[in-house]
Amino acid sequence: MLNNTDPRFVRVRENLRAAVFDLAAHKPVEDISVAELTRAAGISRTTFYKHGVSPAQFIADVIIEELEPHLNKMSEIIAQPTQDYLVQWRDVYADILRGIKARKEIYVPMFSRENSSGVLGYVISYLADFYEGYLKLFEQHVENDLTTLWKEMAVSQQVHNFLAVIGAWCRQDCADDPVAVVNTYLSLAPPWQLARFDTHGKTSLGRSLRFLQEPA
Repeated sequence: MLNNTDPRFVRVRENLRAAVFDLAAHKPVEDISVAELTRAAGISRTTFYKHGVSPAQFIADVIIEELEPHLNKMSEIIAQPTQDYLVQWRDVYADILRGIKARKEIYVPMFSRENSSGVLGYVISYLADFYEGYLKLFEQHVENDLTTLWKEMAVSQQVHNFLAVIGAWCRQDCADDPVAVVNTYLSLAPPWQLARFDTHGKTSLGRSLRFLQEPA
């Protein structure tokens, strides 16, 4: 994300953000062109390229900016986990879903697609980086040794689970209550996602990792 605080830059970026949501009400985000964005925001093509290398990349940035505050809260929760970790995690996830429902015009078509769009590709890359950092924080509180393969799989698993949950919900037009959606996911979640932390913020994955001790 860009951190330019120049008032004119910020104003133009907000106009572009508004243009994305206005245009998304009428067409899929992956079909939005530079010409449409610049016309709706009242700026030149040259000015647009100060904010993004392409419409897909800029629109992905807009989506990531919407997700980032919630994902940062997830990181804060796992950095200092308590016995209420899972409840806190569920509440943050539900807030993400509420934000998606509030912007259905942009999210439902994008996440309902069977094939990944250019916009979603940028978002997936961001999620992979986020969950890699999240897992590093999680690992600090685990009493077991986690293999490199386990960690690679866990990151990929979380990215695809995130997309699976939101995709399934969007294909139902966000009809179910966000908390019910998260609870449904938790009934399907991998065991480490349901880890319980003690009063010292520690957890053990002994039972989950028992398969790693079995002979090949």
